[in-house]
Amino acid sequence: MESVQSAVLLMTKNCYMASVDLVDFYYSCPVDFEYQLWLCFEVDCYYAFTCMPNGLSSAPRVLTKLMKPVFSLLRRKGYMPIVYLDDTLLLGRSVLECQNNVYETVKLLSEVGFVIHPGKSVLIPSQRIEFLGFLLDSRLMCISLPERKIEKVLDSVSKVLRQKSTTIQNLAETLGVLVSTFPAVELGPLYYRKAESLKIQALKHAKGDFAARLTLTSDVISELHWWLNIANHASKAIEPRSIDKYLWMNIP
Repeated sequence: MESVQSAVLLMTKNCYMASVDLVDFYYSCPVDFEYQLWLCFEVDCYYAFTCMPNGLSSAPRVLTKLMKPVFSLLRRKGYMPIVYLDDTLLLGRSVLECQNNVYETVKLLSEVGFVIHPGKSVLIPSQRIEFLGFLLDSRLMCISLPERKIEKVLDSVSKVLRQKSTTIQNLAETLGVLVSTFPAVELGPLYYRKAESLKIQALKHAKGDFAARLTLTSDVISELHWWLNIANHASKAIEPRSIDKYLWMNIP
């Protein structure tokens, strides 16, 4: 399954991008009658899914494999779609190339039975687009956070810092929010380790009880304040920066 990192690897300076989103992706995939027996549930009487249920743990993998032959047709024509379930990012070195990519993709997906979501799709080529919760900019060649993710980081961190002590659950949820931003935060992986270590130690001491409380150490508080300071202008360069010096070390 592809990710935002796949998109970053294929982006070039000043390229154009578009995206296609599908309506009811899971429900667009029918299930043969002989397999519907395994997709039954009971509410007063018995029901069976006649299509792929949303929430089935194996569904994403099955649908990913199902879509590979479809998008292989586009790749044979020279296009390189980045596909994550029902979200597809389309690239082009020029406006015209991207427009052709959009046309061929929409045409193919419609022919095989999918419905394009006009509200969530971006069919007009742009050099700045949101894909899988991140903003991709080919002019600046950087990846950054959309406003709603910035607000989520600020709210989550502030909630933990407002209290002298917090539950392990609250800290774990905050760490989950921070880790989810790593693709767009240059030094993010360096500023969560103390908090992660504190969570693990507290969880061991509490014998796995996430409702137990813990007290934040000064190191953890310092890490969380770092996120408050950088959240509004966090970004990560897509093009590698020039390296002035290499530092080699042996770690026993």
